[in-house]
Amino acid sequence: MKIYEFLAGFRGFALILFIVIIFEIIILNISISNKKVKKVIKKEEVVHKIQFKTIEEKPKPKPKAKPKLVKKPKEKPKPKPQKPNKQVLLEKKQQKNRLEKQKEELKKKKLLEKIKADELKKKKLKKKQKQKEEAAKQKEEQRLDGIKTGYVNGIRNKMQRFQKYPLISKARREEGTVYISFTVNKDGSISNIKINKSSGFKRLDKAALKIFRRMGTGFNIPSDLKEEQMNLVLPVIFKLK
Repeated sequence: MKIYEFLAGFRGFALILFIVIIFEIIILNISISNKKVKKVIKKEEVVHKIQFKTIEEKPKPKPKAKPKLVKKPKEKPKPKPQKPNKQVLLEKKQQKNRLEKQKEELKKKKLLEKIKADELKKKKLKKKQKQKEEAAKQKEEQRLDGIKTGYVNGIRNKMQRFQKYPLISKARREEGTVYISFTVNKDGSISNIKINKSSGFKRLDKAALKIFRRMGTGFNIPSDLKEEQMNLVLPVIFKLK
C-alpha cells in the first residue's frame, strides 16, 4: 500500500514536472519568436529611417527664375526743327556748287585724256599704215626699177651687137664715147634719135647714129611700167683693143 502510494505520488510528480518543462519550452519559444519579431521590426525601422533620410537628402528643385523685365529706355523727345540759318544755307549751296564744278572738271579732264589717247592711237595707226604703204611702195619701185633696168640693158646689148667701128677711125686710132638720146614708143619703135654728147670725132658720132637705123623696132615697153613713152640716154663706146 505504501509502495502503491509512493508510485502514485511519483507519477504525479513526474507529470507535474513534464507539464512544467513543456510550459517552459512554450514560454521559451514565445520569447524567441518575440525577439525575432523585434529584430525584424528594428530592421524595418532602420530601413524606413534610411529611406526617409535619402528622400530628405534629395535636393529640392530650385524654382525657375522669372525673366527680368527689361525696361525700354524712354525715347528722348525729338528736338524741334530749327529754322535754317541763311548763312548756313548759302554755304551749303556754295559747297554743292563747288563739288558739282569739280565733278564736271574731272569729267572733262577724263574726256580730254580719252580724246588725246584716241588721237595718239590713230596717229600710231596712221604712222604704221604709212610705213607699210611706204615699204610696199618702195618694194614696188624696186621691182619696177628692176624691170626697167632689165629692159634698158636689153636695148644696150642689142646696140652693142649692131655697133660697127669705122675703118678710117681704126686706122687713125680714134676713140671716144658718144651719148645718144632717143625715145622708145609704146609700140616698140624708136624716135627722136639725137647726139646728147659728142665723142669728138664726127665719124664715131655718125657710126653711133647708124646703130639705131640697123636695130629697127621691137622694143616694146613692159606693161608693168605703165608708160606710153620712155626717154633714154645711152652711151656708145668706141675703144680699140
